[in-house]
Amino acid sequence: MSTGQESDFIFTLNTPVLSMVRLLEELNHPLISFAIGLIIEVVETTDDGKPLLRKSVGELLIKGYEMTFIDKIWSFLVNNLTMNEEFVNETISDLLPPEMANGIFGYYPFNNTNDGIYLVGTGRNGPEDFGDIKLWRGLPYHEKQPWGSDECNMINGTDGMIYRPFVDENSVLYAFIWEMCRSAHLTYEKKVEFRGIPGLRFVVGPDILGDPDVYPENQCFCVNGECLKAGVLDLTSCTGVSLVASLPHFYLGAEEYYNKSVLEGLEPMEEWHQCFIDIEPSAALTKELADEFHNRIILPQEVLAIGSWTAVGVGLLTVVVVGAITVREYRRRGFRPY
Repeated sequence: MSTGQESDFIFTLNTPVLSMVRLLEELNHPLISFAIGLIIEVVETTDDGKPLLRKSVGELLIKGYEMTFIDKIWSFLVNNLTMNEEFVNETISDLLPPEMANGIFGYYPFNNTNDGIYLVGTGRNGPEDFGDIKLWRGLPYHEKQPWGSDECNMINGTDGMIYRPFVDENSVLYAFIWEMCRSAHLTYEKKVEFRGIPGLRFVVGPDILGDPDVYPENQCFCVNGECLKAGVLDLTSCTGVSLVASLPHFYLGAEEYYNKSVLEGLEPMEEWHQCFIDIEPSAALTKELADEFHNRIILPQEVLAIGSWTAVGVGLLTVVVVGAITVREYRRRGFRPY
């Protein structure tokens, strides 16, 4: 449980602004692309228009706050660029997720724990069938089919809360992570004890987010022919926005993602950032989930990383929004960080 108050203020990455600017760029509309620098200047004149946002915990997580920059963008496109009002309305509406259609942003609407109906095995056909997901929302694969092969889109394993009984050191545990549109596996690391109960520790290995050049089976997770380095997963096709997932501090990631000469404050450490679960082997109930994947907005990679994070999801792996912002690049393009 947190010891803070909803009235506490934090600095965090301005997810709506940075996503909107990037989505506007990706429209490849000649007039919008030409004026993107001016649009950025207009956006940052608003209280909520800078890349780093200062808001209370209550506003970010529960109450939400008004995205005043949306009206500024609309006004600039219609009045300054003399674009068709109906076209602008449709464009902005298409770019905004349904949870933000009312002009209010907060993480609470995204924490939709009712993620659909699952058909799972009862174990009647054998212990390996217990909890195994057969269908999710009526399908044996992720409904968006965001990846480049049937195998990568396929649902494998349980929801991560339970596993089949009688696991041992040779077991490989599979879990479906719907927020990341894929399944992942954990392999045995060592024996542990939790409050006097013996257990087995299973960990996420380097192959899950491995470099496709090293792990060819990950080629299907490349997006639009572009493959990222080790330690990150491009979620653009999965979420519809420019997000990547990684372990905390880019643990198990390529050095270029966390090298201190490029990013400040990142120091991947196994004892702090490893993702693992401890299993009671006969009942196969999870006793502890050590860490989580983080989501990051894709930005140009220069100079400075500023990290702030806020939990926004529940499941096998808590989804965390974490900032990695490029100050020099955005200053060059007109953004000031605060």
